Amino acid sequence: MRVMRGYVRMGVASAILGCASTPQMTAGDLARRAESSVLQAQSELAGRTVIVRGVVAEATVTSRERVEVSGGPWVRWSATATKRDEQVPLIVLKPGSVWCYFEPAHISDVARLQQGDQVTFKCEIDHFSRLKEMTVSVLGGCRSHDN
Repeated sequence: MRVMRGYVRMGVASAILGCASTPQMTAGDLARRAESSVLQAQSELAGRTVIVRGVVAEATVTSRERVEVSGGPWVRWSATATKRDEQVPLIVLKPGSVWCYFEPAHISDVARLQQGDQVTFKCEIDHFSRLKEMTVSVLGGCRSHDN
């Protein structure tokens, strides 16, 4: 029984420490890190959850392609794949190179945002891309984050 309590305490402590250790960055900090070295930013930050603060440059929706696969449980039944476009909320933070994607189910998090609003999001850094004149930080699975 004592061993079980010890495991529970360790689990609770690591959950608390895990929440407390989520890195916080401004959109400008993230943009500067990506601009200085895309490869370094990708290796150090991709896949990590961050809390990002910034000012809304643009609030819009964009299309993303989703593939739905269906088929029967037996080998004889053929499977089918269908491509569908779905609308995904996208918030671009100033300086314009931080793109925050929200799942359609979380559109209420951003429905009332306007250009110039101060925001704080909790997102997973997906990747960094070089587009013409700038490097873009692409964040996914974003949610509004209250301080």
